[in-house]
Amino acid sequence: MTVACGVRPVSPAGAESTRAASRRRWRQPVTHPAFASRDWRCVQGNSNQAEPDVFAFSFSGYEPKELTPATAVTRLKSELTDRYGPGWEKPGSWTACPREEFFPEGGFTADSDRPQALCEFRFRAGDGWRHGSVILTDEFGDIVTTSFSSRTFVKAMRACRPLRTLRAFGVFDRRLRAGGWVDCRENIIGDLHGLKPGVRRVSLHGTNRAGFEDAVRFRCVLRARSGGRRSATCANDLGDRFIYRFRLATRQPARL
Repeated sequence: MTVACGVRPVSPAGAESTRAASRRRWRQPVTHPAFASRDWRCVQGNSNQAEPDVFAFSFSGYEPKELTPATAVTRLKSELTDRYGPGWEKPGSWTACPREEFFPEGGFTADSDRPQALCEFRFRAGDGWRHGSVILTDEFGDIVTTSFSSRTFVKAMRACRPLRTLRAFGVFDRRLRAGGWVDCRENIIGDLHGLKPGVRRVSLHGTNRAGFEDAVRFRCVLRARSGGRRSATCANDLGDRFIYRFRLATRQPARL
């Protein structure tokens, strides 16, 4: 008989394995020094006969995993627990592995042709918060983390640096206060210049934003004031906020 197994050297010597197949169950203690201290995951082989009986199976609990939104979230939470301990999952924590960010043929990272998924997360970290993104890859039935990045922030509102005047668009006296992960980025506030007063929605720009609406989409109350002045108070579902004030020229110049 020929037998081959996939192994990882992490289990104690004499570990036992259990397999149920074809209504048969067997238990075999691993004691030989060539096989002990290994974490057996699967078996494949044949009986070496003229018409060999070929077999291949995984041990219970180690079956190959398919990369799906559910298994991606499970793997993401496991990764966060490994890095930050079990206490990260407090009230207000957020994880998302949206289907829009799945790449069945790979290619999200240039060196991989395996299925991949992009996930994001957020949780309370001390007096602030941590927000990050993770790329997960299906490596032949094992979901692994191939990229991890994050940064911390606080939700307190703060004044941003002075913003340049957009004379070509007739926008003056621009002021921004921001709190949370949105920070002092300008790629979201420009959408407010051409909107009429009322309740409006704007989103952070950038690639791979689909599916992460909780973090990137903001509900804004845009108010008109005298002299062409406007004020927008905006927030997303995760508690990030910003207040943007600007003045529109009474006569809009031609756009360049």
